[in-house]
Amino acid sequence: MALFFKKKQTLFFLALSLICQTILAADPSPPPLTFNLNEIQPTQQFVTADNTFTGPDAVLEHDTNATPESQQTINERQNAPLGAITKKAPATPTVHLPNNLSDLVIAPPAATPLGMNAQDAVVQNPLIGGLNIPDLSLCKTLGSRQCQNTQDPNQYRTCLIQHLQQSNCKAFVAFATAASMSARDDIDYIKHYKELDLIHVVRYGANYPGVYYALGMDGALVDLVFGRQTQVLDIRTDPHYSEIAERYPNAMLFSIVDKLPQVEQPGPDGSGIRLILRFQLLNGCHACERAGYAYVAYDFSDTGALMNTSIESLQP
Repeated sequence: MALFFKKKQTLFFLALSLICQTILAADPSPPPLTFNLNEIQPTQQFVTADNTFTGPDAVLEHDTNATPESQQTINERQNAPLGAITKKAPATPTVHLPNNLSDLVIAPPAATPLGMNAQDAVVQNPLIGGLNIPDLSLCKTLGSRQCQNTQDPNQYRTCLIQHLQQSNCKAFVAFATAASMSARDDIDYIKHYKELDLIHVVRYGANYPGVYYALGMDGALVDLVFGRQTQVLDIRTDPHYSEIAERYPNAMLFSIVDKLPQVEQPGPDGSGIRLILRFQLLNGCHACERAGYAYVAYDFSDTGALMNTSIESLQP
């Protein structure tokens, strides 16, 4: 009987040993995920015949019941008063990406020669010349797959840099970085003009429709809603302000652009392009009465450089 149990015990340990050797011989890490950009189809997004990139339903639809994914989301996710009348410092300056985008350079995995004898690689601003709409759509879809669990714009940016190293994704990574996008933000409208690209970003969890950006052919990106050029506007200089203030004494310019911008080509001086955005005027707070509208004109040069911003008119 003792001999029987001894043989059985020996067979057990022999089998266990074989199992352990099999596990150790296996590759401990799963194969990396690979994607072919040509096989990725944009989800809930499409490019129309006139080269307009738009999302489903309406351009400015947003979920007012959504909650932000992090408490440290950028301040653009809350509707805010704008302009000189608020007596506040400019919140977000115009974003200009330099020609050398050092922030987008990934540290090499191996030792690299440095110093005066090394040949420096210059990373050009990938936004120069505007956006390739199909590439941007595909790269955004790929980024959503790879980085869906990131919690804030910084994590999302780091994840995009790590995973989207294809050359045709550099422009999307640069734009998402400059616009402080997070994983659940959406680009639901792009319109290409000779001078610039007009882009609309919907902020996840925001209580306003979104942010319009103008990307010049020189690679300069301008935040049309929260940029400095909008923050310094003074609605009190408009001749209709007194009429509005008589009924709504706390009327202010708020960060709600509720319809597509008007486009005038050429601009007022016979060249370039003019964009006109309609901002809501509210009586002092986000939940207060709507006091009217402010039509704000942005004048761009032939290369898409912002030349002037002005209040075209106020309407009750």
